Amino acid sequence: AGPGDIVNSDPNLFPVLVGSPAYHPFARSSPAIDTGNPAGCADQIGNLLPTDQRGIARFGRCDIGAYEYDPNEDPLSYIILPYLDHRCDPLYKDDFSNPSSGWPVADSVNFKVEYLSGEYRMLIRSTNYGVIVRPGFQATDYVISVDMRNPGYIFGSYGIAFGIAQDFSSFYTFEIYPDGWFGLYRFNPSSITVLAEAYSPAILQGIATNHIKLVRSGASIAAYANGQLLASVADGTYSGMRFVGLIGFSYDQANVDIRFDNYLVYPTVCIGFTSPQTVFDRDGAGIVGFCRSLFEQQTRRP
Repeated sequence: AGPGDIVNSDPNLFPVLVGSPAYHPFARSSPAIDTGNPAGCADQIGNLLPTDQRGIARFGRCDIGAYEYDPNEDPLSYIILPYLDHRCDPLYKDDFSNPSSGWPVADSVNFKVEYLSGEYRMLIRSTNYGVIVRPGFQATDYVISVDMRNPGYIFGSYGIAFGIAQDFSSFYTFEIYPDGWFGLYRFNPSSITVLAEAYSPAILQGIATNHIKLVRSGASIAAYANGQLLASVADGTYSGMRFVGLIGFSYDQANVDIRFDNYLVYPTVCIGFTSPQTVFDRDGAGIVGFCRSLFEQQTRRP
């Protein structure tokens, strides 16, 4: 018995290493490290031992036992170095803190779009009405994400518009609903095609903020909510250089009020796709408001 003794504790030794003599190295988690006699390690007659059994110098407060810990012999020791991959810098980003960043601002009988308190607001005043907005950004393949909330909890659908034609005549949307449903849709001037539509517990209901993500790579389209994959489909009807933006719809209730924040567009290479680097360009921003046709009311989820 003596100062520094540790009883009934695993010393965390690695297997014997061949040497002259053979010895057990410590793992870096060993309780024996730096816990020897504070007066110095000594032999059975009290002589200080300046080296361990290998002749390696003891240092600081010595370790318990015949071995002085050497981190170079610890197979679990490693060095972490910073790594930067500039391919994953965003192609486009907007936190809506700058009211002059390029999104449309308008106020009409049917809707209002504006920058408001660090968010982008889409207020749809009329029933059965849609609003689609875009900044002056277009791309081919990309990952789009945005945070959204419905502070008034008035039923509508809202989300990401992508593959938008110059004249807004055709586009895709990824929308969520405040009751936990979502939809992927393809629009043209005469019809809407449902690519995917279902309920998902990953979608936070009510006034909660949802983080949604849309991945477009060639004909592949994948939709996510709060980190969970909702649907993956193949549709290459609208491809090539097209605009991206935001969408909102009202149904039987007026004054659907949606807030958007942290709009980000990344190249698909950031998530492991092997397609070429995203091509992107800038053009004029735009906005369209439109009444839903009877066909749309019958086709879209009520």
